[in-house]
Amino acid sequence: MYEVAVGVLKDRFGNEQEVVDVHYNKLINLQPATNKTSSLRVLLDTVGKHLRSLEVLGQNVNQDVIVSMISAKLPEDVLVQLKILNGANNKWNTFRLRDRLREYIIARERAEKDKEPDKRSLNSHSKYDAVMKDQLSKGVTEKVEQSKTNGLVHYLPHHAVITPQKATRKIRVVYDASARTRKEKKSLNECMYRAPVMLQDLCGMLLRFRIQHVAVVADIEKAFLQIGLQSNQRDVTRFLWLRDFEKPIFDADNIQEYRFCRVPFGIISSPFLLGATVDYHLESYNDEIAEKLRNNIYVDNVISGAENTSEAIKLYTTSKSMFADASMNLREWITNSEVVNEFIPKEDRAFTNSVKVLGHCSTR
Repeated sequence: MYEVAVGVLKDRFGNEQEVVDVHYNKLINLQPATNKTSSLRVLLDTVGKHLRSLEVLGQNVNQDVIVSMISAKLPEDVLVQLKILNGANNKWNTFRLRDRLREYIIARERAEKDKEPDKRSLNSHSKYDAVMKDQLSKGVTEKVEQSKTNGLVHYLPHHAVITPQKATRKIRVVYDASARTRKEKKSLNECMYRAPVMLQDLCGMLLRFRIQHVAVVADIEKAFLQIGLQSNQRDVTRFLWLRDFEKPIFDADNIQEYRFCRVPFGIISSPFLLGATVDYHLESYNDEIAEKLRNNIYVDNVISGAENTSEAIKLYTTSKSMFADASMNLREWITNSEVVNEFIPKEDRAFTNSVKVLGHCSTR
């Protein structure tokens, strides 16, 4: 009986061509995907399974006919998005179509996850949408015209970071440039040049901060988003969000592509671009306070001080003016001097009695 069973199995599966034909027929007869992300994911996973099996069987799956099979199962508007993502000068092949589809699905899945209500914070999802609209209205981001592409295209997944204790931004949108579509693929950050680190020595900064009679701390408002991004480099900072957040339906008709017009936080070269810009701007003043700021800025935080209240007030007024010349706003000022704190307008103050300075907690 066992020998008969083995014989049946050999007859059925011993012919590799029959197995190959089964996989090709499965690809041909795939259920077409809808605009729902879950449906696209099922299609991608099923296609991937059959392609891997065919490769193991020694088949060349990088053929136009397979591209046509997969394309025929995709909604037209999704296919248009994939063609934009692929770029006008890149010819379709099986692996490129599969990878572009995976990138597109991952971006949509991240966006859908971010749309889910966050139980840890009331109305966090609506605030998330408000951040997106605010960035668009201020020219930080822009809508993508689907007919336009300038070479490379990449989509950034994003998520919320909620800090309820902050007086200014309680919710912040973070873009993940280190995300990979597959383990063997490179992320955007892995393709970027980091550039030199432009940070002051931390020990020196802390020592200079501690020896001042009047300690002064401030930060640059949305510092990275004040640095412009050239138009021919913006397509690698694309991301997806909703046209109408109030719509309960999440489909392709309600998805809008955006891209950054400014340098987004999370890109590996962003710290250098910010540091070099601020340093170059301050160097142009050839001024004692400007030099003091250059030596006492850590990324977007000013950590400085003065010998007395009059010098601290001068540091505040001069610094505000210098950064305003670069269309930057120094805010959340806090000092250990009540006189200086009272001089600083309320909109510029940090309403807290303690602040972390390079990881160390300091009190007023």
